[in-house]
Amino acid sequence: MNRLETTLTKQDFEQVCLQKLNLKPDQPQEVSTRYQIAIAYLMHQLQSQEKRSLFLLTLTYQIRSDFAPKQDLMNRNFIRFYCSFFLPFIFETKHYNTNKRILQQPITYSFLDKHKRKPHTYGAAPLHHHAIVAATDSTLPRLSFLLGTDTFKDIDPNFFIATSDFKRCDPWATLYASKSIKKYPDFLAFPKRLQSVLDRTPKFELEPESPTDCKRIDNTP
Repeated sequence: MNRLETTLTKQDFEQVCLQKLNLKPDQPQEVSTRYQIAIAYLMHQLQSQEKRSLFLLTLTYQIRSDFAPKQDLMNRNFIRFYCSFFLPFIFETKHYNTNKRILQQPITYSFLDKHKRKPHTYGAAPLHHHAIVAATDSTLPRLSFLLGTDTFKDIDPNFFIATSDFKRCDPWATLYASKSIKKYPDFLAFPKRLQSVLDRTPKFELEPESPTDCKRIDNTP
């Protein structure tokens, strides 16, 4: 299940993150690194305190003349995918914004990344998404149908998905998912109503010291 048995202190969790990022504790941290660690710690709390299950979703996109691989278009495409397919599939209805279902929605962060290899070597556009999904128990039966490789590939040609991978993960997978956050700082957060979760994480600080360096795009599905 990849659930941690105990809740690590914020300091201990940060130490593990720094080790995984190959950074020294006394080394100055960039704003993007603080973002990575802060979101990873939030995922740890959602897993250990709220008993949510964590998943890592990777989507790559087709190379098409009518789908420019630009950051804003890629993010808008992911929003369409998440709101038009992912949430309706989980809840088996398009009415997923009722008060009850909002509380049952996954907490999801999606980040852009770029392949270093040339596109023709793997048949997909260089820009792609990694998303960390913190799911409630009520959504697990439906999410289980999506586990595996290329389970999203043929759901709808309008999402331009080339390949997909959906698997369980631990909170530190957030560091991998967000590894290009410095280069692509406009990440996505679902749902917009995250404040109730943040209120229960008293020492969690999401906003960076310089808001222009990294910014969270909140989206109401």
